[in-house]
Amino acid sequence: MQVTGTDKRARSGQKKGAGSDGDEGGGRVPQRDLLLSVMDELELWHDDDRNAYASIYTNHHWENWPIRSKDFRIWLSGRYFDEYGSAIGSQALEDGLKVMETRAIHHSPMHQVCRRIGGLNGNVYLDLCDKKWQAVEVTANGWSVTDRAPVKFLRSNSMQPLPEPEEGEPLERMHDFINTASQDDFRLITAWLIGALRPEGPYPILLINGQQGSSKSTVSRFLRELIDPNRSSIRSQPRDERDLMVSAVNNRVLFMTMFPAYRPGYQMPCVAWRLVVAIPSSS
Repeated sequence: MQVTGTDKRARSGQKKGAGSDGDEGGGRVPQRDLLLSVMDELELWHDDDRNAYASIYTNHHWENWPIRSKDFRIWLSGRYFDEYGSAIGSQALEDGLKVMETRAIHHSPMHQVCRRIGGLNGNVYLDLCDKKWQAVEVTANGWSVTDRAPVKFLRSNSMQPLPEPEEGEPLERMHDFINTASQDDFRLITAWLIGALRPEGPYPILLINGQQGSSKSTVSRFLRELIDPNRSSIRSQPRDERDLMVSAVNNRVLFMTMFPAYRPGYQMPCVAWRLVVAIPSSS
């Protein structure tokens, strides 16, 4: 009789004591306990809001995922199948996640969650959001691409990758893509870009004003592509501050159209840990 690779793994799982979902009889180890053996491969941690996360090594690189996320559940289920050749039961998976969540919150270190930009020990890290989870490390001596940043980056499905940077092009090349009325306006945009790369605020708010057809939206997309490319480059004005906060959770930079023109005494809503850019719809 020919034995397939799946049959071999299944038999191996039986030898290791792989049992049914919640089965603790017959000398078999419950699936939940077998799943928990995977914790030796994980780096568990939590943030200051006591949310649980796991750093996993997969496809020759490290990734960070919330323990309760869909991506982590899929990876964990696949890891169980690779080890034991059978699917894990839903209850065993849920029980295992609860234990991992408890270990991450009560017995593991705390880290700050970073999106696109992070900072540590005076250095700045820019998440390239590529498939290898690489980041750019910026120090006082220069920059380099690192395979694993020492900060904990998280990603949303809407975040897009940045190209790996190259040396040799001066900042003035942006004049070819940005139409400003004066050199002072160009300096303001440059200062905003530098501020956007700071790990911590306060952050400036950039107002782009101009006649209809003056490429306000084009300039806005260009600036965002330099720092935080996203599937939704420009958003409409939020209805209230709650909508603004929801939009800011998964974005480093927010570009919004049809923002009310500035007037004395107007209180512009702002998110302290995100950049909010307003684009008036007309001059």
